[in-house]
Amino acid sequence: MPDEPAMGEGSDAAPPCAPERALGEFLFETAPGVWRIPLPTGFSSGDVNLYWLDGPQPVLIDTGVLGDRSFDMLGAALKDGGRRIEDIRTLLLTHSHVDHAANAWRIRDASGCKVMIRRRAVRRLSDVEKLVDADAPAFSAFLLRCGFSQETVLQFASHSRVMKKISHSCPGLTGIDDGDVVDGGDGPAVKVHARPGHSSSDLVYEVEGTGIIFTGDHVLPVISPNPTMEAPEPGDTAPYRALVSYRESLVKTAAMECLIACPGHGLPFSDLAGRCRTLLMLQEKRCQQVLRLVRERGPVSSRDLSLLLFGPVRAFDVFLTLSEVRGAMDVLEDEGSLIVDRSGPVDLAVAA
Repeated sequence: MPDEPAMGEGSDAAPPCAPERALGEFLFETAPGVWRIPLPTGFSSGDVNLYWLDGPQPVLIDTGVLGDRSFDMLGAALKDGGRRIEDIRTLLLTHSHVDHAANAWRIRDASGCKVMIRRRAVRRLSDVEKLVDADAPAFSAFLLRCGFSQETVLQFASHSRVMKKISHSCPGLTGIDDGDVVDGGDGPAVKVHARPGHSSSDLVYEVEGTGIIFTGDHVLPVISPNPTMEAPEPGDTAPYRALVSYRESLVKTAAMECLIACPGHGLPFSDLAGRCRTLLMLQEKRCQQVLRLVRERGPVSSRDLSLLLFGPVRAFDVFLTLSEVRGAMDVLEDEGSLIVDRSGPVDLAVAA
């Protein structure tokens, strides 16, 4: 699967933006002591937001993509605020996708900061290159069960090469998880909330007592994030079901008290609960599209459902469209609206 943010369709129901004050070309004050630093990614999702929590022990949230340009632009932005990369004491990662985590090693090498990520992602980010190769057989088997031919599956080998070029390992990570609190020193503490769905490593960070919540790619103001499929991690007792997990996470996030939501892409916004409800509605709409196609065309494979919904896509994007389809199938199967026949070499969806 790709590690860039797998973004789905946009929504007309964008929430109100939160006001910001420009401190520099790439530096914006979102709230007192909270700076947003948008950096280019080269991906369709556009700029990625990094966030700086100022204080005696500064915290940075996320890293930007791999490379000198992203690193240098971060340094230039911080200079406009009278800070340096070397000042960072803690680096918090919202998840392991490359635009949020690939430069972690570089920032840590420059600053000596502690790097924290959800515990289940420590193994993956510690040795990205090894895990990309290790995941390949599982994804090949998955593609075959989706209805792709062996010849077509072999064409996806280029995906591993691309991932290795845009990723970088960062050993020596500190694992954190739901309910943990990151010590703020003389500043506010940061509470950790696990919100799997867009990825299984998604974390949301809440600056305690402020109503400021950093949502990463879990909740975005305009784009509807894809629930991306992943290979299993050691200790998993059941397959990770991205959309089922995502919907459970959105319900939890909607119940949080929030004044300003700081997303991984797009502008900070208010009405986090309303945006969560909109995303749940869009996901339900996708599930109903899948169910309608299954009723019309079933028994039907995931591959054919993907083609019917999205048409032909680049090989790199096939994992994104399949994630959408399989996520909807999981939800519909749980509801009893759909049955997945797994008795043959290809999984086939039929209406219940």
